[in-house]
Amino acid sequence: MSAVMKDDAVVASIDWRHVSTTMLRTAAKKVEAQIEENIHKDRAALKAEMEQKAAKAGFTLAELFATQYRNPDDHSQTWSGKGARPNWLKTELAAGRSLSEFLIDGPTGPSKDFGKVVGAQKGKKIKAKRRGPKPGTKAHPRRKYQNPDNPSETYGGFGRYPPWMVAKIAAGVPKESMQLR
Repeated sequence: MSAVMKDDAVVASIDWRHVSTTMLRTAAKKVEAQIEENIHKDRAALKAEMEQKAAKAGFTLAELFATQYRNPDDHSQTWSGKGARPNWLKTELAAGRSLSEFLIDGPTGPSKDFGKVVGAQKGKKIKAKRRGPKPGTKAHPRRKYQNPDNPSETYGGFGRYPPWMVAKIAAGVPKESMQLR
């Protein structure tokens, strides 16, 4: 019988209905303390394992999981450079500060081969991706079909038919009669 099965059998064998509230609370505190201790041990073991694997590949954990930006006022606030910018950084940038001011230098910072961040460190501007339609194109695709009963309802011809169009087709109205010219 495995240790887990024995533990489950012990827990199942206790009639918890007859244990006092005080004893249950004491037991719960001990269980919580043990959970925290186990989490700490598991994290330490995982970190050691990851450091060993990274070292085999010729890296350090700092190179693989580098925090690139840090709030100088509160060092607990960091950003990896991926995903949405945190509010503290948005506020600082809106106040006129440069993104490169928040880069972390040194052994815990990004490696030399870290792409865009290296360009920012050298003073090069990083071009932001354009959102929205490309210049010279229409903002919205041409609407190909229009509901004859409600002209504000249109369908561009891509994806699923809207409910109004499904109802019209089911009623025998040809698609060509709803097409815009």
